[in-house]
Amino acid sequence: NLAVAESRLGDAFLAEGRRDEARAAFQRYHAIFLDLTAAEPNNPDYRRNLAVAESRLGEELLAEGKGSEARKAFERGHTIVSDLLASDPSNRDLQRSISSVSCLMARAWIAEGNAQEAEGWLDKTERCLASLLEGDPIRPLYRQDRARLTGVRGDWHAARGQSEQAQASWRQTVAQLAELREAKGLNGHGWRYLEEYQGKLAG
Repeated sequence: NLAVAESRLGDAFLAEGRRDEARAAFQRYHAIFLDLTAAEPNNPDYRRNLAVAESRLGEELLAEGKGSEARKAFERGHTIVSDLLASDPSNRDLQRSISSVSCLMARAWIAEGNAQEAEGWLDKTERCLASLLEGDPIRPLYRQDRARLTGVRGDWHAARGQSEQAQASWRQTVAQLAELREAKGLNGHGWRYLEEYQGKLAG
């Protein structure tokens, strides 16, 4: 459908480094599910997709250095997923969504210079991922999420001036993602994470 097409278009633009066009596609994706959710507020699929759209918009705002605006988008997404998970607590896809948006919240707080808030969200992400990996320790998507979390821990160390710890975390992230790449286990997000942390290691 049109919403899925806009999301895929945004991903394609990101892969080509065309961030302005990617943001516009994600804004259209968000607007579609905002309208659908307004019409059917109890539809879980619409709400879940709206949460995803909030995260995609937030990531673009974060890339533009707009940490506070990004955090508000992530908070809206977190609220939606938390409500959905309360109704379906054994749903592992929703559990992963909570993990993902919690990690994004940490990144936003790091960008805003609040290490204490960021640490709380990193710890929450850690707990969520530990539970997911306990149930399926070899699933590439969970391992990719673990590698991303390690990288964001490195960002947290860097923000606190702890360069050695940051570099160690980033090296671990790159090694984990490179292993998944060799096993053809990276998705589009994973490739972007790999490029991001390779860049940070290169200085």
